[in-house]
Amino acid sequence: MFAPIVDALADLDSPELPAEELAVVWTAFHGAVTLEINHHLVWLDDPAAMYELAVRRAFAGAGLPTPAPNLRSRFDQWAATSHP
Repeated sequence: MFAPIVDALADLDSPELPAEELAVVWTAFHGAVTLEINHHLVWLDDPAAMYELAVRRAFAGAGLPTPAPNLRSRFDQWAATSHP
């Protein structure tokens, strides 16, 4: 589940991330996934859009460069290949 965000972090052209900054991003995404698997996001029409927003805001909050514009397609691709 975390493969798209790990890939997005690996693609950043930035120095090694301090553990605290990586934890901010990981926590945001992990929280979103936890909410979905516990059926707390059934009211959302597009949970993937929420994941993307959570990751983008976490990156910004941690002072990281903006993720690539294709971040959403990474999530979609991962979902298509991992959950047929």
